[in-house]
Amino acid sequence: MNSNLRLLIVDDHNLVCNGIKFILTESEISTYIERIDTAYGGEEGISKAIAFDYDLILMDVEMPEVNGIKATSKIMIEKPESKILAISMYGDMERVNGMLNSGALGYVLKDTGVERLIKAIKAVSEGKRFFSNQVALKLIEAGVEDLENPNSKGEVEDINLTRRERQILTLIFRENTNAEIGIELGVSKRTVDAHRLNILKKLGVKNTAGLIKYAVRKGYK
Repeated sequence: MNSNLRLLIVDDHNLVCNGIKFILTESEISTYIERIDTAYGGEEGISKAIAFDYDLILMDVEMPEVNGIKATSKIMIEKPESKILAISMYGDMERVNGMLNSGALGYVLKDTGVERLIKAIKAVSEGKRFFSNQVALKLIEAGVEDLENPNSKGEVEDINLTRRERQILTLIFRENTNAEIGIELGVSKRTVDAHRLNILKKLGVKNTAGLIKYAVRKGYK
């Protein structure tokens, strides 16, 4: 990840902009951040995004006058190399598809935990896709395939997961962090980290989207 990240937060609510900015400056990712700018609305977001080269733009979706979909579309026309992460209270397919079709690489919900938000920022700033689990689930159900394999369409082969790995996968599917899973199962976070890596390797996927896709297709709840 770029060690001098330049971020722009676009949201029509000052409290949200400044809240996210504060969270990031107080988090583990702060050492990688060079600057964080804010824009209080889509029009201001477009102006700042075009005027300055940001490594990542966090874009609210629902804003008056110029919403996140329109702002993203305009920014991508002017600066197609821009990396945009949608962040919203809403995860319906109309908004998700609108943002993705406009050029956003990821979509996270505003109730996402700090750990997941940081992962999203790291991923999208590197040009990778990232989705909240709920959004990933809706994309899978809507037939948007190959979020991260496995097997892009149809039935998914049975993978020989241990009982503990199946427990952990279920808790991942339910949006628990590794630390929360450790508490739930009475083991250390490091142990959960190791199990998670093993599950990724067994399934042949790279991230949570791949785990969620497998879990959905195998009927996890």
